Amino acid sequence: MITGIILASGFSSRMNKDKLMMKLDNEFIIKFVLKNAINSNLDDLILVYRNDEIAKLSSNSKIRLVYNGNAYNGQSESIKLGILNAKDNSDYLFLLGDQPFIFSNIINEIIDEFNNNKGMIIVPYYGEKRGNPVLFPNEFKNELLSLSGDEGARKIIYKYKERVKKIEFDNNMYNLDIDNAKDYEQAKKFLYNFNNEESL
Repeated sequence: MITGIILASGFSSRMNKDKLMMKLDNEFIIKFVLKNAINSNLDDLILVYRNDEIAKLSSNSKIRLVYNGNAYNGQSESIKLGILNAKDNSDYLFLLGDQPFIFSNIINEIIDEFNNNKGMIIVPYYGEKRGNPVLFPNEFKNELLSLSGDEGARKIIYKYKERVKKIEFDNNMYNLDIDNAKDYEQAKKFLYNFNNEESL
């Protein structure tokens, strides 16, 4: 079983407002992430949230909601809450709430790579840049639960380099984090071009 854990309880400090509630093409950014996850082959879905408005947007029977009352402790708090609310035998795919272009086919390719390389940490690369979402086998549960602050899981990837299996995607825009106004403008432009190409 693979659980998708959507990390959506940050403070958007560089945007000065909740970026997940900003819109792209008349749709909330977080809704892109939710739809991509729902339409993928993930077995279970958990959304770790702080803003009640995000929880209201996530009223889908496929998504379990977990409130993060300690979001000020950094991203590691969301990671741990997701794991603690996942089923005991689950593996973990961590999705970021501010990455709307991790489409369901990308998620599915990562899952397929994991199923073909059991026990490996599956790390996507976009061009030459390491990105998200990363898929961890259940055996790394305790290491993930030991994380602290805002470091995320990258230190585990560095520590177990021999256990990392790369999967490559050709467009680095898929991995765009919308952190600030410049990123937001980039996202709008990419989505416009993407939609136009799809309609050709």
